[in-house]
Formats: sequence, C-alpha cells, structure tokens
Amino acid sequence: MDIAALLSDPAQKFIRDHQNHNPADLMLSQKGVPGVLLRELVLQIKAQAFVRTKIPSWFNTPRLIYGESKSLEQCSSEQTAVYKSQLISGNQLVDLTGGLGVDSFFLGKNFKKVTYVEKDPLLYKLADHNFEALGVDSIKVVHGDALEVLPQLAGPNDFIYLDPDRRPGNLRRFRLDECQPALPGILRQLWTNTGRIMLKLSPMLDVQEVSKILGNVQQVHVISVKNDCKELVYILEHGFNGPVQFTAVNLYSGGAVQSFSYQQGEETTGPTQYSGPLKYLYEPNNSILKLGAFKLLCSRFQLSKLHPNSHLYTSNNVIEDFPGRSFKVQWTTNYKPERLRKMLPSAKANITVRNFIKDVKAIRKDSGLKEGGDDYLFATTGPEGHPLVVNGHRLSKTK
Repeated sequence: MDIAALLSDPAQKFIRDHQNHNPADLMLSQKGVPGVLLRELVLQIKAQAFVRTKIPSWFNTPRLIYGESKSLEQCSSEQTAVYKSQLISGNQLVDLTGGLGVDSFFLGKNFKKVTYVEKDPLLYKLADHNFEALGVDSIKVVHGDALEVLPQLAGPNDFIYLDPDRRPGNLRRFRLDECQPALPGILRQLWTNTGRIMLKLSPMLDVQEVSKILGNVQQVHVISVKNDCKELVYILEHGFNGPVQFTAVNLYSGGAVQSFSYQQGEETTGPTQYSGPLKYLYEPNNSILKLGAFKLLCSRFQLSKLHPNSHLYTSNNVIEDFPGRSFKVQWTTNYKPERLRKMLPSAKANITVRNFIKDVKAIRKDSGLKEGGDDYLFATTGPEGHPLVVNGHRLSKTK
C-alpha cells in the first residue's frame, strides 16, 4: 500500500467525494486518481463505510488510512473500547496485539504512556501514521513479534493488554490455544513484565471454563452491543485468588448501558421461586444469559421464574431497572396454532422461543403469523412442564 499516494490531496478528495458510492461500481468505472491504484482508493472507501458505524470518532478525523478488512472486522468497536477504558488505568500500558490501534487509542486515555506492538509491517506503519493524525503523542509504536519484543520493554508496566488473533492464516479460531499468541502458555512470560493483564477473548468461549484455565482472574466482563454478545474481557491480577467479580454489560447507542454485577458464589446460593406468568414478563439480556446468572435475578429483583430451563421471569410489579426486556402480559394460552391466529387479528407477532418444543420457523409455519407488529409472543414451558405461549406488549425500548 502506498500511504504517501493515498494521502495526496487528489486521493483524499476522491475518497471524500465517493464515500457513498458503491465500491464495485467504482472498480468497474476504472476512473480514479493518476498515480494511485484504484483498488487502494476503493479499499479506503470501503473502510470508511465500516468505520462510520464502528469507530465514529475516527470517521470524523481526516487523513486516516486503513488496511484490509480483516483488521477492521477484528478490531474493537468504539463503544466496547470506551467501556474497557473505564476499567483500567495507570502509568504504563503495553498493547501486545496492536492491530488497527483502536484499543491502544482508547485504553491509552487513562495511561501516561502506551506501547503499541504489532508484527504486521503494514498495520504498524498505518498505526504510526494514524496516531499522529489523531493528535496522540503518548503512544510509542513498535514493530515486532509480541513475545520477542516483550523482554525489551522497560517496566514496570501497570497493564498488558492482549486481543489474540482469532483468524491466524484466515482460519477462524476461538479456543485459547488456537489463537495467536496462544494462551495460557505465554502467561508465565507475561507475569515477568507486569502484575495485571487484560484479555479480550471470543464470546464463543465458556466463561467459567476459561476462568479456571487462566487463573488469577479478578474480573470478567461480558460485553454486548444492542444485545449482540461481542467480547469476553478478563482482568487478571498476579497472585489473586479471591472471588471473581462478574459483570454483564449491554451497550446501546446514545450512551445507554445495562449493567449487572455479582461475585462468584452468589449465583449458586440464591433462592429460586417458580410461577406461571403474572402481570409482567422479563427476558434477560444476552450478556446475563452468557454468564448463566439465572437464580440471582430472582433474589436481586424479587422475581419468579417460569421454569428452571426457560430463563424467563415474572412478577406483579414493574421492575424499572431490569437488565433486559420488560413486557406487560396481555394473555397466556396453551400452544394451539389455530388459536394464536384467531387471537392476533393483525396476523403479526415478534416470536421468541425459550425452552420450547418447536422453533420460531415451525411456529410461524403452523400459525401463519408474520414477523412484526406490537405483539411479542414467548413460546416457552411453564412451571408444571406444559408448553405455553405468553403475549406481551413491550414497556420500553433502549435504542
């Protein structure tokens, strides 16, 4: 990639003028800027479309240059990076898996010095340029392999941050020993350079199992964006053997946050009550479901569960700060498709399945109900083990 050519005024103007154009059409047009490869211009336009939603503050910064789509797809979003930045602070941070530099940039706001390490020569050059364009002078950019560079980094380092590559050789991986650098084999080496580590891991992993494998785990954060689980974040402290603090987070646009925290052991000791649907129905967000904090919701919010395996909750009172979706129950019925069709004249409903005998596709086929409308149907299992359907109207929406 010719970074200097892409930074020329004609190239920058072309990129700005064609931000909303179809990249495929631009390639077919064969019209670009003299002295600049058209495919590199189109790559920047495609990247800008990606950055517009994923890293909006960077989109509004001129003269940033981006690499191939893999680095954009794997980088943290601005929302998740900002959240992580609120968890750690100190004098020196080392980001051993620098990539596009998003985490170095946002995490670095709470550190006096940051060292960004990246073995890919192009990403290293892009980060060096982009940090300067962003007006950052506290980040030192280092080119090299993480573990080879680590012994050369002057300490003490307050934190080491790693986001292991889950697509080495363009093959999708998520297990700790399949990513690069592979965990937990390198932890011993990391502990010689720091007392605290932050890890960003795949949401496909089992939260509890990873905690056992890593050891020294102080905090676990399951981060979702608009109820889509994006990251597992582990904070490790050398020698720590106390109870782990678990936090389920759901981030929304506009800064709204749903957060639910508890300490290891609370989930197993909480009492659980069961009941059929009452006046209100509650569905936990996906971060809580990922953590498996099912019993604790009952005691924390004075709720009853519909069934041990349904993970839907109910009460006669409105819970204003419930970490998930809340509904006013309209009616409850046994599962009979023809009855559902008669009870919904609009023939539309948003259907969710929780511990039920059929999936959403089968329910729609049986009942003829289309997607949409203001009615929400929860096909689930009641406390006596019978299949039932609950109709609810949503109380509020977090955008």
